[in-house]
Amino acid sequence: MTTLVDTSVWSLLLRKKGPADHWAVKTLVARIEGREPIVITGLILQEVLAYFRDDATAERVARRLDPFPLLEPTRREHEGAAALLRRARAAGVTATPIDCLIATLAISRACVLLTDDGDFAHLTELSDLKLVARP
Repeated sequence: MTTLVDTSVWSLLLRKKGPADHWAVKTLVARIEGREPIVITGLILQEVLAYFRDDATAERVARRLDPFPLLEPTRREHEGAAALLRRARAAGVTATPIDCLIATLAISRACVLLTDDGDFAHLTELSDLKLVARP
């Protein structure tokens, strides 16, 4: 199964002082080494690259992320993300439009989401979103 990797995990992997000793980082590295399909979205790429203070570092990281295909959302997926956000609000769940789009892309593209962001757990209760289970 294809894994969509969220910003929270890339941030843990690409830290200035080195990768965090974290279950999600270990999971990502194992999936990369096992040549399992890994994807990101343009929004995730943008969020990751925006954290770096200088262009040279951002460019180096962008090159490291080049092998991972970008999922480009369709109009229908944007509409689905908006519907998920409305469901979340109606259920009293705090969610962002970006998180709802990431969740919708994972669902519609049959991906499992690798994240350390606990907000996505609430979206699993409102949708068919599948998260990589913590060991």
